[in-house]
Amino acid sequence: MGQLEARGVDYVILGSLHRNEIGRLQDLLAANCASFRVEASFPPRTYVFRVGDGRGVTQDAGATQPDACEAIATHARANVDRTFNETWRKTP
Repeated sequence: MGQLEARGVDYVILGSLHRNEIGRLQDLLAANCASFRVEASFPPRTYVFRVGDGRGVTQDAGATQPDACEAIATHARANVDRTFNETWRKTP
């Protein structure tokens, strides 16, 4: 996560993943979930996270969003059974 901070990244948008990202990206985010705070969520698979300073980000009191660790786990479950059917690319 240090690379994000070094580049001045304040937010990460996590949406539907490509089949090659499932596992690797989710594992990296889950391992560093305390460094994020959920700013917004758009079910079923999209989250906006605020990047912290590496010391952990606390959820605001009275927040309506889930914590980042919970959101990343939910995102992983939402992507696990996707078929990635690419028929949408075919033209009629």
